[in-house]
Amino acid sequence: MLEAIKRLFSGNHPRSHALNILRQNYLEEARLAKQFRQHAQKLRYKIYRDKLLALADEAEAHARILAEKIKSMGGEVPAIEPPVKDGANDWERIRCDFEDEKELAEKYLHDAYELDDYDPEAAALLLSIRNDEKRHRDLLSDLLMRVDRYAI
Repeated sequence: MLEAIKRLFSGNHPRSHALNILRQNYLEEARLAKQFRQHAQKLRYKIYRDKLLALADEAEAHARILAEKIKSMGGEVPAIEPPVKDGANDWERIRCDFEDEKELAEKYLHDAYELDDYDPEAAALLLSIRNDEKRHRDLLSDLLMRVDRYAI
Protein backbone atom coordinates (compact mmCIF):
# COMPACT_ATOMS: atom_id res chain seq x y z
CA MET A 1 0.00 0.00 0.00
CA LEU A 2 2.78 2.42 0.90
CA GLU A 3 4.49 1.68 -2.42
CA ALA A 4 1.30 2.55 -4.32
CA ILE A 5 1.02 5.86 -2.49
CA LYS A 6 4.67 6.66 -3.24
CA ARG A 7 4.11 5.94 -6.93
CA LEU A 8 1.02 8.13 -6.96
CA PHE A 9 2.90 11.17 -5.66
CA SER A 10 6.23 10.54 -7.36
CA GLY A 11 4.81 10.63 -10.87
CA ASN A 12 5.52 6.93 -11.37
CA HIS A 13 1.83 6.08 -11.20
CA PRO A 14 0.69 4.20 -14.34
CA ARG A 15 -1.84 6.95 -15.17
CA SER A 16 0.87 9.65 -14.95
CA HIS A 17 3.17 7.52 -17.06
CA ALA A 18 0.44 6.95 -19.65
CA LEU A 19 -0.31 10.67 -19.79
CA ASN A 20 3.38 11.46 -20.28
CA ILE A 21 3.56 9.00 -23.18
CA LEU A 22 0.45 10.47 -24.79
CA ARG A 23 1.75 14.02 -24.32
CA GLN A 24 5.06 13.15 -25.99
CA ASN A 25 3.21 11.65 -28.94
CA TYR A 26 0.89 14.65 -29.12
CA LEU A 27 3.88 17.00 -29.27
CA GLU A 28 5.52 14.92 -31.97
CA GLU A 29 2.37 14.85 -34.14
CA ALA A 30 1.90 18.61 -33.70
CA ARG A 31 5.55 19.17 -34.65
CA LEU A 32 5.26 16.96 -37.71
CA ALA A 33 2.10 18.71 -38.88
CA LYS A 34 3.86 22.06 -38.68
CA GLN A 35 7.00 20.65 -40.31
CA PHE A 36 5.03 19.09 -43.20
CA ARG A 37 3.28 22.42 -43.82
CA GLN A 38 6.55 24.35 -43.84
CA HIS A 39 8.23 21.82 -46.11
CA ALA A 40 5.21 21.75 -48.44
CA GLN A 41 5.37 25.52 -48.91
CA LYS A 42 8.96 25.16 -50.13
CA LEU A 43 8.23 22.38 -52.64
CA ARG A 44 8.54 23.40 -56.25
CA TYR A 45 5.73 21.25 -57.69
CA LYS A 46 2.09 21.61 -56.66
CA ILE A 47 1.34 17.90 -56.91
CA TYR A 48 4.04 17.13 -54.31
CA ARG A 49 2.99 20.10 -52.19
CA ASP A 50 -0.60 18.81 -52.08
CA LYS A 51 0.54 15.37 -50.95
CA LEU A 52 2.61 16.81 -48.13
CA LEU A 53 -0.23 19.11 -47.08
CA ALA A 54 -2.52 16.06 -46.90
CA LEU A 55 0.00 14.44 -44.54
CA ALA A 56 0.00 17.63 -42.45
CA ASP A 57 -3.79 17.40 -42.18
CA GLU A 58 -3.55 13.79 -41.00
CA ALA A 59 -0.84 14.63 -38.46
CA GLU A 60 -3.08 17.40 -37.12
CA ALA A 61 -5.95 14.92 -36.87
CA HIS A 62 -3.69 12.54 -34.93
CA ALA A 63 -2.71 15.37 -32.59
CA ARG A 64 -6.40 16.19 -32.01
CA ILE A 65 -7.21 12.55 -31.23
CA LEU A 66 -4.30 12.34 -28.80
CA ALA A 67 -5.37 15.63 -27.18
CA GLU A 68 -8.89 14.24 -26.68
CA LYS A 69 -7.48 11.11 -25.05
CA ILE A 70 -5.25 13.17 -22.76
CA LYS A 71 -8.20 15.30 -21.69
CA SER A 72 -10.43 12.24 -21.17
CA MET A 73 -7.81 10.93 -18.73
CA GLY A 74 -7.89 14.21 -16.81
CA GLY A 75 -4.60 15.48 -18.19
CA GLU A 76 -3.61 18.77 -19.75
CA VAL A 77 -2.50 19.08 -23.35
CA PRO A 78 0.98 20.62 -23.66
CA ALA A 79 0.96 24.18 -24.96
CA ILE A 80 4.56 24.32 -26.19
CA GLU A 81 5.51 24.15 -29.85
CA PRO A 82 8.57 22.00 -30.50
CA PRO A 83 10.92 23.30 -33.21
CA VAL A 84 10.69 21.78 -36.67
CA LYS A 85 13.58 20.32 -38.64
CA ASP A 86 14.63 21.62 -42.05
CA GLY A 87 16.92 20.76 -44.92
CA ALA A 88 18.90 22.52 -47.61
CA ASN A 89 16.65 21.36 -50.47
CA ASP A 90 13.40 19.51 -51.21
CA TRP A 91 15.04 16.09 -51.09
CA GLU A 92 16.69 16.71 -47.71
CA ARG A 93 13.44 18.02 -46.24
CA ILE A 94 11.43 15.03 -47.44
CA ARG A 95 14.16 12.65 -46.23
CA CYS A 96 13.94 14.34 -42.84
CA ASP A 97 10.14 13.90 -42.87
CA PHE A 98 10.55 10.23 -43.82
CA GLU A 99 13.03 9.59 -41.01
CA ASP A 100 10.81 11.34 -38.48
CA GLU A 101 7.81 9.25 -39.55
CA LYS A 102 9.90 6.08 -39.29
CA GLU A 103 11.07 6.93 -35.77
CA LEU A 104 7.56 7.88 -34.69
CA ALA A 105 6.10 4.59 -35.95
CA GLU A 106 8.69 2.68 -33.93
CA LYS A 107 7.89 4.83 -30.89
CA TYR A 108 4.17 4.17 -31.26
CA LEU A 109 4.76 0.43 -31.26
CA HIS A 110 7.00 0.60 -28.19
CA ASP A 111 4.59 2.91 -26.36
CA ALA A 112 1.55 0.77 -27.22
CA TYR A 113 3.18 -2.29 -25.65
CA GLU A 114 4.13 -0.23 -22.62
CA LEU A 115 0.56 1.07 -22.16
CA ASP A 116 -1.27 -2.17 -22.93
CA ASP A 117 -1.52 -3.39 -19.33
CA TYR A 118 -2.65 -0.07 -17.87
CA ASP A 119 -4.78 1.36 -20.69
CA PRO A 120 -5.57 -1.03 -23.57
CA GLU A 121 -7.70 1.67 -25.21
CA ALA A 122 -4.75 4.08 -25.38
CA ALA A 123 -2.54 1.26 -26.67
CA ALA A 124 -5.05 0.48 -29.42
CA LEU A 125 -5.19 4.19 -30.31
CA LEU A 126 -1.41 4.32 -30.71
CA LEU A 127 -1.40 1.19 -32.86
CA SER A 128 -4.14 2.66 -35.04
CA ILE A 129 -2.14 5.85 -35.56
CA ARG A 130 0.95 3.72 -36.23
CA ASN A 131 -0.88 2.10 -39.16
CA ASP A 132 -1.34 5.55 -40.70
CA GLU A 133 2.36 6.26 -40.19
CA LYS A 134 3.20 3.29 -42.45
CA ARG A 135 1.13 4.82 -45.24
CA HIS A 136 2.81 8.18 -44.62
CA ARG A 137 6.26 6.61 -44.92
CA ASP A 138 5.25 4.94 -48.19
CA LEU A 139 4.09 8.27 -49.61
CA LEU A 140 7.24 10.05 -48.44
CA SER A 141 9.38 7.26 -49.89
CA ASP A 142 7.63 7.75 -53.23
CA LEU A 143 8.25 11.51 -53.04
CA LEU A 144 11.93 10.91 -52.25
CA MET A 145 12.29 8.92 -55.45
CA ARG A 146 10.62 11.63 -57.52
CA VAL A 147 12.23 14.79 -56.10
CA ASP A 148 15.58 15.85 -57.53
CA ARG A 149 18.21 15.20 -54.89
CA TYR A 150 20.52 17.95 -56.10
CA ALA A 151 18.06 20.73 -56.91
CA ILE A 152 18.09 23.69 -54.55
